[in-house]
Amino acid sequence: MSKSISFLTGELVIAIHDYILKHYCGGREGIIQGRNINAALDRIHHHMHYGNLEQNDLLGIAAKYAAAISQGHIFVDGNKRTAFTSMAVFLEINGLHFAFNEDEVVEKLSQLADKKLSESDFEKWLAEILEKKQSDKF
Repeated sequence: MSKSISFLTGELVIAIHDYILKHYCGGREGIIQGRNINAALDRIHHHMHYGNLEQNDLLGIAAKYAAAISQGHIFVDGNKRTAFTSMAVFLEINGLHFAFNEDEVVEKLSQLADKKLSESDFEKWLAEILEKKQSDKF
């Protein structure tokens, strides 16, 4: 029996965003008028039901979260930081623990947000990190 996946809610992503701004980097709080966090997050479920995203593909789902939040420009400030942290929280609550290089994260998230890096290439980058972490154990 496979373990069910825990998904992020709009309320959790907003809380992550507000926490990051308050405790780490500052910036202006708030959602841009007319933007909807739940609509951005619904992209993930849409791809699982109608696209090629498998329901147990944690890295694929994580990449979709990062893209939906960073490219959706939902927040006034902190979209990429929120995208990364939300993605990391999603992986963590589903049992995947990563150690990320901060400079590499900034580069990859900027490329993803600007659509210079595809979601599939971002997912491959996540897989490389996971593979490296697992090989470091041995």
